[in-house]
Amino acid sequence: MLRFARLILFNFYPKIWNVTLLFLFFQHLNFN
Repeated sequence: MLRFARLILFNFYPKIWNVTLLFLFFQHLNFN
C-alpha cells in the first residue's frame, strides 16, 4: 500500500514532492 502511494506521489504529484524535499532541505540547513 505504501509503495502504491509512493508511486502515485512520484507520478502525479512531482511538484508537491519537490516542494516537500526543498522544505525538508531548508529545515535541515536551519538546524545546523
